[in-house]
Amino acid sequence: MNNNKIFENVKMKIAISNIKEKDMKTNETKTKLKKLIGIAATCIIVSISGVAVATNYNRIINYFGLGKGVDSAIENGYIENPNMNYISSQSTLENTSNITTLNDLEVDTKIEDFLMDDLNLSVNFNLRFDEKINISNVESIELQDLIVTDEKNRIICCMATKEVFDEYCKENNLPYVYGEFNENYINNGLNSFIKYRNSTNNQINLIYNIYADQFPRSQKLKFSFSKILLKEFYNEEEKNTILTGNWDININVPETMYNRQNVTYKVTSCSNQNFNITTAFASDTGFEIGIIINEVPKPQNYLQVLNEQIQQELSEGKITESEVEERKNTLLRTSKYQELIDQYYPMEDTPLAESDKTNIEETSYIENENGEKFEKSLSPSRRQDANFIEGNKFSYYETFELTKYELTDKLKLQLIFKGEPVIIELEKNN
Repeated sequence: MNNNKIFENVKMKIAISNIKEKDMKTNETKTKLKKLIGIAATCIIVSISGVAVATNYNRIINYFGLGKGVDSAIENGYIENPNMNYISSQSTLENTSNITTLNDLEVDTKIEDFLMDDLNLSVNFNLRFDEKINISNVESIELQDLIVTDEKNRIICCMATKEVFDEYCKENNLPYVYGEFNENYINNGLNSFIKYRNSTNNQINLIYNIYADQFPRSQKLKFSFSKILLKEFYNEEEKNTILTGNWDININVPETMYNRQNVTYKVTSCSNQNFNITTAFASDTGFEIGIIINEVPKPQNYLQVLNEQIQQELSEGKITESEVEERKNTLLRTSKYQELIDQYYPMEDTPLAESDKTNIEETSYIENENGEKFEKSLSPSRRQDANFIEGNKFSYYETFELTKYELTDKLKLQLIFKGEPVIIELEKNN
């Protein structure tokens, strides 16, 4: 690995570490982490468009922007089209930049398709706007007070304010307290983007990827919202338009989704005796592996060491405040800090760059009996963990892009631990 690649990997690790060290209990912080990972994923997905080296993936669909595992599930029919009519609402438009107000505008919406599994609720909204609304410069859309519930009155998703949440619970006789999450009131992250724009018909397709640690097996979903925020930018200035109406969309979840089943695997051999595999299963959208690694003492935090050295150099007058960032970048390229970084990240966890796609043997992957190799998922919704825990142990959890549709009876998993490959052989449970 050359110095430039090492430095780029370190910058990504620092960015993710800075967020991971914060309190992850809040919805906002969790969303920021997943958005950060999602940005990295999006960049990499775009960069490999049309290329398939050392994997079975020879087409880029990227339907919901959640990676190859989700796209594989979609290709195998794990997606639902409700075939519904538009839900219409007379709306009021308020433009914050020039204080424009328009009344009695018709704004229609429907769900074109969606999927739901343990981690993802991904929805393709079609929004059809009144002809008086110009959508040509809209760069992003938010369903500001979206609340999703199911047939058991569980709150599957809430993007609303406390005031709206409390009023919703009061009107629907729901016993939940804002921010006090439980198995019936799910904590979420969100990633959204405009997928398609039709200026002729004044329509926009909006993708909402909602993710959680565990979604229930809901059979019916209700999407309720009353405010649609349209964001535009002119000369680097943000222009916000808010549409106020009343939209309720009801959909049925197909049995393949609410009765989803995972396929579990057992370990038949592992080349490192300190690896204790706790989880190994495939779902419709990925393969998850959980491991506790023994005899891994927690090392120094290289960020702390780096900051201490910078502060010392500042106090001694060796550098000025304006030189701090450049000095940090220089230090991170040195062998001293590369060694500290390697100790702090014993598991190789950086996705392959496009230029390295032919070197999949040098990274982590899972392989089926057909010789197809699958890398780690780039999805911002994937389950992932890499942390030192008590007792000189390291907790590692990762999701790979192998799905139920590419499984064979036996699998080989390669993980890079302290720069060396660890081979784990797996066999499907009967």
